[in-house]
Amino acid sequence: MRQLALTTSVSRLPQSALNRQQAGYFREIAEDNIASICQTLAALTTSGDVQQGWILVLAPQHHLSKQLLEQCQIDCQRLLVIGQKQVHRYDNLMRDALTCSTCSAVLSFLPVDCAELADYQYLANKYQTQLINHYSIQTCTSH
Repeated sequence: MRQLALTTSVSRLPQSALNRQQAGYFREIAEDNIASICQTLAALTTSGDVQQGWILVLAPQHHLSKQLLEQCQIDCQRLLVIGQKQVHRYDNLMRDALTCSTCSAVLSFLPVDCAELADYQYLANKYQTQLINHYSIQTCTSH
């Protein structure tokens, strides 16, 4: 009942008000995602559990500037951020990162329905590389 009333009242708003409301919603979602990513990176960079090595952030959906990371008190010395535009063969890069001895952790942003995720987790376990996936809301396409 309550949801119906909200839907009705939102549909009566002028289009410009709806666009502002949607923009605010998506900005909030983005800020929450960035905060979650920063929390994960802070934990990885300060954790004594993670062996020494690179922490690879592979194709994040949001721009993670060095200034933003430092504001979140993240040590960027062991961090490699490879943006979406820099990745040409995602699958090869992911498999190389998980199986090399120089990466201690990989932070990915794959959709929940991505079939390759199980393979990546298997490689991470086999080669003792920590794999953390911040799920995307997109559907998986062949990388």
